Amino acid sequence: MKGLRNQLLLYVPLFSIALLLGLFLFLWVIPKQQVKAYIDEVRDDFDAIQEKMKFYEGGFVTVSGLFDNSKEAFYEITTMRTYEESKEDTAQDIKDITELLTEIDRAQEKLSTLTPPKQAEPLHELLTQYYSEIEAGMQILLKHEQTQEQLLQASGDELNRELKEASVLFSQPNVSRNGIIEKYVWIASLAQQSVEKMREIIHPDSPTPENEIFLSIYKQHTAFAELFGYCAQKFSENTKEADKECFDMTAQYSTLYKSLREEREEFDKKWLEQSPITSSFTKAIALQTEIQHIIETEGKEIPEITPNPDQQNSPQPSENPSATPSAAPVVPSEIPAVNPTQ
Repeated sequence: MKGLRNQLLLYVPLFSIALLLGLFLFLWVIPKQQVKAYIDEVRDDFDAIQEKMKFYEGGFVTVSGLFDNSKEAFYEITTMRTYEESKEDTAQDIKDITELLTEIDRAQEKLSTLTPPKQAEPLHELLTQYYSEIEAGMQILLKHEQTQEQLLQASGDELNRELKEASVLFSQPNVSRNGIIEKYVWIASLAQQSVEKMREIIHPDSPTPENEIFLSIYKQHTAFAELFGYCAQKFSENTKEADKECFDMTAQYSTLYKSLREEREEFDKKWLEQSPITSSFTKAIALQTEIQHIIETEGKEIPEITPNPDQQNSPQPSENPSATPSAAPVVPSEIPAVNPTQ
């Protein structure tokens, strides 16, 4: 009986260890493994998207301190580019935004198919909100760029080519008065056609900051139509006084054009500060910070549990019931964690 009692006493601590280890696995290790597995599913999409979003967020959220950087990021707040550069830049912006929206859609679709473990539910909700906010902002920005592209198309290749040629017209040898008149009449006609097309794209009576940006382009083309039409008429009078009136009007329109450009920059900044895009991106950055913190703290590898060497060398019960164990069982002082990959 004494040997049997010693044998039972030997097994009781080992059973307790097994029970504790089981509870440890059930209550801590397994949930951690589930959370990490969930994070592994969503991490790549999140990392790729938030890295690309830095470019757009920087243009809107930090505009007060980095307005010059914002101007580099978007054509619509850049007033010093040529027509051709503007066309290429706007087309590339639309392509980049469309591709990013496709990535966001894929990430959202994948997220909707995942059932997060209980401990990952807050992360799942944060990701859902994050993708929703950046999608809303990027959709508005895409519409803005598409309107910009429509205005460039309304301006047209031919008008901009004619304007470029007109800028050096008087420096050309053997240029005739009739040739200048014909050129100016044609430019005035093209500019007026552009104005009519632009009127169908934007709303000239709408005072929103975004629309004021577009209106500045509309006003520039209206000025082109008026100036070249006026000068064509004055040149056709073929008098020094009429010629001087054209040159005086040109000087006035140069001042007006400069004023429109300065006004445009103010509208650009106001739009960046007041746009719903800024609101969406500001919320997205806050969500992004929370998500990154959870991923960094919960997405770490869980160390592998290894048998305690002393436990491996613990004496085994004797086959002789009457035998007395030579030493008491060794109980591990702590329970290592489990590697989820094992």
